[in-house]
Amino acid sequence: MKRTIIHVFHIGAGIDVVNQAIATIEGLQNWWSKDTSGSAAKDNIIQFRFGDVFKPDMKVIENTENRVQWECVAGEKEWLGDKFTFFITDKKGSVSMKFTQEYANEITEEQFGTFNFNWGYYLNSLKQYCETGKGNPWYNKPNK
Repeated sequence: MKRTIIHVFHIGAGIDVVNQAIATIEGLQNWWSKDTSGSAAKDNIIQFRFGDVFKPDMKVIENTENRVQWECVAGEKEWLGDKFTFFITDKKGSVSMKFTQEYANEITEEQFGTFNFNWGYYLNSLKQYCETGKGNPWYNKPNK
């Protein structure tokens, strides 16, 4: 069965702050993965790296004030062809965010549950980053 993840939540920050967090490489590094590179401009590729474990490459389909959309084009077979969309509604000083991941491929219930849980964690990191300036992105801790 093809699935869709949906998260809807409120962010106590202005639309410009939220847009910077999801529509720029620097913003994405502060809540999803410190190891993010590429270009967040329309028709370009963003490379997200979570060590050697998870390496999705996303093509930017849309990057506007009210909507950012990516398509996974490489790196993770379970996500290949999936569309990821951030819908942003300005509430005059705060934002309503709707996030969706539309799966292009069949995945197991366990995979769906894992990905959904992880998105909940990272979307909370996005919320924290926008509201406080500090998120909880993945980063590869150096060995000591």
